[in-house]
Amino acid sequence: MSNIFNSKYVRMAFMIVAVSLFSTVFVSCGDDDEDEGFTTEVSLFTETLGRYGVNLSKITGDFICFSIPSKSDGKDIDLSKKGDWDVMGSVDGEHIDGHGDEPDNMFESGSTLYIHKTGAKTYEIKYTLKKNINGKLKVIKGSYSGSMITGVN
Repeated sequence: MSNIFNSKYVRMAFMIVAVSLFSTVFVSCGDDDEDEGFTTEVSLFTETLGRYGVNLSKITGDFICFSIPSKSDGKDIDLSKKGDWDVMGSVDGEHIDGHGDEPDNMFESGSTLYIHKTGAKTYEIKYTLKKNINGKLKVIKGSYSGSMITGVN
């Protein structure tokens, strides 16, 4: 029972709640974006149950939602290797769903996610995602620095 918050079911429930809230607020990542084919915004960022939840989205409805352990704070997470992370979303009509501890990795080499708590309520988020979607390599890059975004105005 002590590992209930580490179960895949709890992590997926967290992801579902985060995805259901992702459209409630849109905050631009700023002028430093280096997007290649996918204009992203950090639309929801939460810290709960020892995990960070990050939604990357665009107004057209494409989104990618991550759940990672808060113990990964300040570390680059290699999304092309096994790890304690979950992802779900949809990009260009392709469904993305998986756990980092499964043998089939979801992203190509060079894909990373970085979250660092810089103050009591401020964070820095950087991401580079490389994914083969519909036969093409899609590169999604961006960053966010500021207060936690919880979807509540």
